[in-house]
Amino acid sequence: MRVLLLPTLLCGLAFAQQPTQLPATPPLAPEQVNAVIQQFQRQMGVPGVAVAVVQQGQSRLYGSGLSPQTPVAIASMSKSFTALATLQLVESGQLQLDRPVAEMLPTFQMADLRAQHITVRHLLNQTSGLSDLTAGQGLGSQRVTRQNLLEDLRRAQLSAAPGAQFEYANVNYALLALLIEQATGEPFGDTLQRRVLQPLGMDAYTAENCAEMFPGQAGGHTMLLKLALPAREPAGLCLGSGGVVTSAEALGRWLQEQFGPRPQLMTAQQRRLMQEPPHGAESTYGMGWYEIKQPELPPYLGHGGNLVTAASHMVYDPSTDTAIAVLLDSNGPAALLSLNLLRAQHGLPVQPMRSPTFLLDLTLLVLGTVLTLWAAWSHRQHTHWQKRTRTWPRWRRVMSLLALALFPAGVAALPWFAFGASPLAWPTTLTLLPSSAALWVAALACAGLLGRRLRTA
Repeated sequence: MRVLLLPTLLCGLAFAQQPTQLPATPPLAPEQVNAVIQQFQRQMGVPGVAVAVVQQGQSRLYGSGLSPQTPVAIASMSKSFTALATLQLVESGQLQLDRPVAEMLPTFQMADLRAQHITVRHLLNQTSGLSDLTAGQGLGSQRVTRQNLLEDLRRAQLSAAPGAQFEYANVNYALLALLIEQATGEPFGDTLQRRVLQPLGMDAYTAENCAEMFPGQAGGHTMLLKLALPAREPAGLCLGSGGVVTSAEALGRWLQEQFGPRPQLMTAQQRRLMQEPPHGAESTYGMGWYEIKQPELPPYLGHGGNLVTAASHMVYDPSTDTAIAVLLDSNGPAALLSLNLLRAQHGLPVQPMRSPTFLLDLTLLVLGTVLTLWAAWSHRQHTHWQKRTRTWPRWRRVMSLLALALFPAGVAALPWFAFGASPLAWPTTLTLLPSSAALWVAALACAGLLGRRLRTA
């Protein structure tokens, strides 16, 4: 495990406050960070971890199986970048926070007339009433282009009136990216590079499709039990909501810009808007940042990002002036690692780190194996089944065949039951949860048995 030390500016308090003198808090020692990372990898099986810890004027970089200089898809942590670019255009007068989106983006139309009242502020605060499911952007959606999004929105209904309630939806930030393009006349990625990434010296890329790969980018993985399997990210719309690809080293600069006493780009007003939830809506979400409360810890800010083959999380604790960014080159609970690093900073014991899918993987593998073996045994017993059911009334034979058909049908519908997604999302489900392949093997075995029984019923 490598530790790289880079000078940065001292981080200040969050929530756009003027820097004040904090009680002296010893910074996280490298051996503390390394110990937490090693425990995380040992208990999760995650192949690569990169971490930036910004404290007391220094950014310490850590890498275990993943260099802090290697670009990784940061997924939904990209939202804070989109938020800043939007607020910059508001400051320059090219966008207005409280002007309806439909007035500035003519291609945005919805079947729900209430959508005419959605403003830029609603999109940033995720209080627009838009929903990923109704906008065709659920897990494994095949609608992966901006044209698909706009077409689906024309048929969609809002889940709530604009401004009434918080609902996290990637479509909000995809629309912000389209608004930025409309206002600037250039691709969203170019605006983000010119206004945010390059001025901060961040080596980063921006993707519109989640499946895009860039030079030097870390390959992704999915987890089976505690085994990391190389996997390719499925296609998906990441425009504005999750398309930034960058390194832990670059994220250290981003955290400095967000919370340091001398930001290069951000104004105090922009910080306040991004880091404080809006008044009037029951929400802990600002613009790209959540307010988070955990037992035994003072409130802090954070935001995570999860793709099928990568994960990330970043936090800022104003009580100790500590900012942390975590990158994983696999799916996994990156938030748990950042939480335990904060707990270590406060002298608290590390919470147990268990794979969130280990027991589920084990259950699916065992269930699939048992059902496959049962189907194979039943094939061998087919003649006996014919003799046994010959005297059954017809309704009983039909019911037995329907019962056998229920399992393959249930497996086909699993993405809908588990994620509210279309059965067409099975390729994504298999990548996200490879142990579910055992169910498909069992379903095919049961379907073959059903076909044989139907032919001889």
